[in-house]
Amino acid sequence: MKLFTMILILAFASFILCNCFQWHFTSDGFSDQLASCPLCECACSEGVQGSVAMNMALTELLQGMLTDCGQVDSDSGEIRDEVKVHNYERLRNALTLQLIRSRDAEEETQRALTEAEEKALRSREEVGRCLGGLRIVEIVRAKVDADLRKEKKSTSTWERRARALGWKG
Repeated sequence: MKLFTMILILAFASFILCNCFQWHFTSDGFSDQLASCPLCECACSEGVQGSVAMNMALTELLQGMLTDCGQVDSDSGEIRDEVKVHNYERLRNALTLQLIRSRDAEEETQRALTEAEEKALRSREEVGRCLGGLRIVEIVRAKVDADLRKEKKSTSTWERRARALGWKG
């Protein structure tokens, strides 16, 4: 199991490093390769549409950044620094927006959780009151049942006496 994990880690590391080196060291035809790449399409389920829209926006931003970064200044032959700075600012703003949205979602979840906990507490209190009332009702029912038995016994005794004395009813 450890060997399999190590092989998997090495495969991921080599994949990441190879892609990074290829991106950094390939200068000729780099902008042509990026221009030929189509925008990424997402085929996610409908349950995550908000994050899908954000991911699509980030994908479009990154595609635009990569094609803009490939432009070379004709005077010096190097990639323009102001384009890089502008793209980093765009990416930073997009990530900041995503962070704000995720914090808002977290706050909304916290509010919903707090509200659910309050409702659960109120329900437990109501159940406690109901159980207390049920105990009282059971005690009263037992007393009434005992009183009814006494009354039936007394009634049958008086009825026997009345019949013995000639009452017909």
